[in-house]
Amino acid sequence: MEVYTELTPAPVAAASLGQVYRGRLTATGQEVAVKVQRPRIGESIAMDMLLLRRLMAAVDRYLPQASRLRTMFHPILPSKCIDGGHRLSSS
Repeated sequence: MEVYTELTPAPVAAASLGQVYRGRLTATGQEVAVKVQRPRIGESIAMDMLLLRRLMAAVDRYLPQASRLRTMFHPILPSKCIDGGHRLSSS
C-alpha cells in the first residue's frame, strides 16, 4: 500500500537535518509536507564531532588558558562519535 499518491521529485525546502518534499496522502488526499533525513547525515555529524574533538585537544595543548572551552563543548562531544580515535562509529 502506497502512503503517498504524489511526492515532488525535488525538495521544496531545506530542514536542519533533512529536506522537505510536498506529498499527498493516499488515504485522505490531504496535501502534506514530508521531511526526509539527508543521506549519510550521521556520518557527516560524526566527522564534525571528530574534528571538533581534535581541535579542542589542540586548544588544550597550545592554549591552556582556554581550557574552559573544553568544558563548554564537552557535553556535545560524545566519545562514542569516534571509534578508536580515528574511525567513525556506525552507531
